[in-house]
Amino acid sequence: MDRISDIEDLMIDALKEAIPDAHVETRSVPLTEAELTKILGMAPFVYIEYAGGASARQDESGQTLSRKLEFNLFVAARSLRSKQEAQRGSYELLMNIFNALDHSTLSNTETGKKAGPFEWSSEAAVFVSDDGGTVYQSVYTLTEMIQ
Repeated sequence: MDRISDIEDLMIDALKEAIPDAHVETRSVPLTEAELTKILGMAPFVYIEYAGGASARQDESGQTLSRKLEFNLFVAARSLRSKQEAQRGSYELLMNIFNALDHSTLSNTETGKKAGPFEWSSEAAVFVSDDGGTVYQSVYTLTEMIQ
């Protein structure tokens, strides 16, 4: 298994524990407006998307010593009663994610794999549907040493 998959698996486990009622999975397909409209019907959810990485620190010869990886988390909650309740549900999901990931090092005692600490970078609404559903994006980064 590659390192990105390991990190995503650790994130999925942590988020499923923090938000047991939400659907949590990874995505590799870009989220178009049609796709966003479709997935709003599956709320509450957290979709994890690896957004890429870059060299964070190099030695004198230019060899990468650490890398910075970025993950986008797409989040939405649902309420049949009101748009405001759905938004507040999404705010709660965002806070639960923040509490589970920000400055956390995730680990799996069975496999010995770990990743972290994660750092929260930003969050914003990225899509509002005609019926008032809103998808938020929260961005987390992870800087790790190359071994």
